Formats: sequence, structure tokens, C-alpha cells
Amino acid sequence: MAKLYNRAKMTTATTGTGTITLVAAVLGYQTFATSGVQNGDTVSYAIDDNSGAWEYGTGTYSTTGPTLTRTLGQSSTGSLLSLSGNSVVYIAPLAADIVSNGGNNTLGVANGGTGLTSLTAGYIPYGNGTSAFGTNGPFWDATNSRLGIGITGPTNNLQVANTACVQTTGTLGYLNFANSVGTTIQQIQYTDTDGSLTIGGGSGGSYPVIFRRASSSESMRIDSSGNVGIGTSSPSTILQLKNGSTPRLSIVDTRNSVEFQALADNIAGYVGTQSNHPLIFYTYVLERARIDNSGNLLVGTTGQVNSAKYTLYAGNSTNTSYATQASVGGSTLTVGQRKTTSVSTTQTLISSVNNWFNLTLVMGTDGTNRFCDIVLWSIGSGAVNVISTFSASGSPATRTYAQTSSSLRLTMASGTYTVLVSELTMGDA
Repeated sequence: MAKLYNRAKMTTATTGTGTITLVAAVLGYQTFATSGVQNGDTVSYAIDDNSGAWEYGTGTYSTTGPTLTRTLGQSSTGSLLSLSGNSVVYIAPLAADIVSNGGNNTLGVANGGTGLTSLTAGYIPYGNGTSAFGTNGPFWDATNSRLGIGITGPTNNLQVANTACVQTTGTLGYLNFANSVGTTIQQIQYTDTDGSLTIGGGSGGSYPVIFRRASSSESMRIDSSGNVGIGTSSPSTILQLKNGSTPRLSIVDTRNSVEFQALADNIAGYVGTQSNHPLIFYTYVLERARIDNSGNLLVGTTGQVNSAKYTLYAGNSTNTSYATQASVGGSTLTVGQRKTTSVSTTQTLISSVNNWFNLTLVMGTDGTNRFCDIVLWSIGSGAVNVISTFSASGSPATRTYAQTSSSLRLTMASGTYTVLVSELTMGDA
């Protein structure tokens, strides 16, 4: 394509059909050299001869002379003019410099155009070699000011189909989110040195990072203090879970399917193992106690000699046993307490043990009269030895103790008493 320059127009005294020697700039114009034509440039020219004949074409400029060669485009005579020696030569654009393909208004890529005769509304031209357009190119929705890449009819200001990439050529790559005045509030940052991805941390202040489900309801957040909330928008601890249907935290080691859970429901909080494994209590990297998978509490030991002899019972103050058992030198020592209400003239169970020797402290009251007895008895013997009896206040009714199998029973001569039993028992391990 020939080069175009501004206001280059000179006289020539050349005669004939050969190369033109340029003389001087026409008044009001400039020389070819002054307008910027370089040695060897191909330019589009036009010649007006003093005889009234004309010619246009392309020529190669040389600073020696300076001269301009002539390749005919068209002339008034149909051939190169035989110049009279009084002509004007100037740089002028030809039709080929502006329009290609025989003047069909399509400018080719070689001439800086798109190579297209038409352009579908919304598509943005881009270079692909022979033309500047492809059906999978960027799409501009002028009505809504939206840009689609790989998609037509974008529904967001910027919409990319399938794949998008933010690539860094240095250490860090950012995708920033700014407010209406351009201050970056949040960002997604990629660090090339270690491959890490950081979410949040904009320069506009401290703001939470919130994760939402498809329904737009909040699932989780990290607040400006670093607290993590799941099911809550205002976590008060480093990690807080809230839910109206028994929220729980589950930790599972898949090697042996050990599952630890911490949960809360509408009446209590729970902690322990969901799988058939013990719950172990550690301090300073050492085991201090455990609850085995049978519910036994072990302190200072990880195993049992006899699983039936190691149980901690606990309950409320209405009618439940309290007892601890331990193995000492091959025997089982039990310390316990039991409360029984409504002991009356009917023989009533007040203690049930599985040890051979039992020292029992029995305290009772009917609200006015109080007593305390110390009873020694042994299972299987049927014998009951009341070692000591003491009336704390009033005149409590006479008591009769009886031993049946592994139980101690009490009958009051009159009235109804509430009885508290504390005992120390010992038997085989």
C-alpha cells in the first residue's frame, strides 16, 4: 500500500515519459522531503501538465535528485504522459489506498480494515488473520452496557463463558472489588512465590468475608476480627456454630473411622465419640483419664482387670445411687451413697451391693424425729450387726434390719421416714 503525506506538491522541468526530477515546492505547499517522505518510500502521485493533460499512479521516491519513478495508474492519454517541461507533481491518495475490492466499500486487513462487508450488531471486531471477526469474539450489549466474552446477551456487566484467568507476570496477581469512589474494599490475591490464594484484605477498611448458598442465605463468614461463624453473622469466639436443629462439630480419622463430636441440642451440650471408641482426656501431652466404650471412667490407667468393677454412678438427689469402685490389691473397694424415700412399716430396700463386707451408715428422718445407725453386714450370710444406734432428735421409731441375698432392708415400727445411706464395701476384684 502506498504511503500518504500532507501538502507535498512540487514543480518539475522534466520532459518525456521517464523518471521525474523534482525542483521546488509550489507556493503554499512543501517539498516531499519536508512532508516526511523517506528515501525508497512508495507514494501515490498525481501530475498536472501545463498542456492540460493529467496522470496518476505510484512511484518510488529517491532523495538523490530528488526523483520520483512513475508507474501508471491512469492518465488523460491512456499512457504515461510525455511531459512538456512545465508540470506540477503532488502526493494524492488513490482509490486503492482507501477502498479495496473494486470500490465495494470493504477495506481489507492489509489496508488496515476488517475485511468485512457487514458486522453483526454487538460483535467487537478482532484480528484473526484474513479478517477481523469471529463468531466467538467479544460481544457488546450497548443497550445495557454489558460485555460478554464467549457469550452473547450477557446478563452481567462482565460475563465470561467457561474459563477465565487472572495471570501475574510478577509476584502478585489481584482481582479487586471497589466501592463507588474506587476504593478497593475486598480482593482475591494470588501469590506466585508459594501458590497461595488470599480472599479479602482490601485497603478500604475491615470488612467480613461471607459465603452464601444459591438461595443467597448466608452459610459462613469470617468477620473483621478473624472469628469464623457458621450459621451466625456475629460470631463471638474464634469458631462458632449456630443452628436450630442440633448443631454439631464432627472430626473423623478415616484410618479406623474414629469420630469425635461436640454438639448442642435444646436441653444440653454433648461431647464424646460417635464411633465405638474411648474418649481420652489429655493434659501436657499425657493421658490423665478416659471413658471407655463401655462407659467406665478410668483415671491413671488405660485398661481394666474386671470391667464389672470399675463404674462411676451419678444421679439426682431424689432416688439414685452414688458409688465409686476401685481395685486395690486384688479386692474391690466401693464408696457410695443412696437416698430412699418412704421407708415405713413395710420392709424397704435401702442398699444393694455385690461385695462381701459392707459397713453402712443409715440416717433417717420423718421431719421431726431423726436417727443414725451404723450397720455391718455381709452378703449371703443373712446376718446383720447393728454396731451403733443414735437418736439425733425426738423419739424415732424402732428400726429392724434384714439382709436378703445382696440387699439390706429396713422396716420402721411406725411412721414414714426418708433415709440416706452411705456405705463402704469391699469384695473380690
